[in-house]
Amino acid sequence: MDDIIISALIKSGQEIFSQAIRLFVEIEEPYIKKEVKLKDDIGIITGLVGNLKGQIIIKLSESISKKIVSSILDDVPIAKLDASCRKILCDMSNMLICNAISDIYNSGIAIDLSIPALIYGQEIKYTVSDGIIYCIPFRAGSDVIEVNIILKKNDNKNL
Repeated sequence: MDDIIISALIKSGQEIFSQAIRLFVEIEEPYIKKEVKLKDDIGIITGLVGNLKGQIIIKLSESISKKIVSSILDDVPIAKLDASCRKILCDMSNMLICNAISDIYNSGIAIDLSIPALIYGQEIKYTVSDGIIYCIPFRAGSDVIEVNIILKKNDNKNL
């Protein structure tokens, strides 16, 4: 089941970054890690409930965040990531995750999403005590966009 989710997020990332954002990315090898570290980075967290529960955290540097927002706004230069820029980043996260959820649903796995929350700071560590963090790194030049999937199987199939 985890392979279905990882594959759907890889496919969705390729489509959204290349088509909607016009950003060329290369997918690096997914791996498992113990925590998501934000060092002056932005994290967009979306909760998952249903047949699986957990979170997806998209980790972005400030520089790639500005490139993404600029591209979505038809190459308008971005000097500072203000509230409207942060909303655009949350919308980008929704596009990527909802596109993947559609493929996951077609595989027979029902998942609902929470509203995305954006966090940022100088030194934030996000750890989980009961779950696995899968990281899918998308390389865009010298920047890396991480899609981190934190999953715990939900025994209640009626959610």
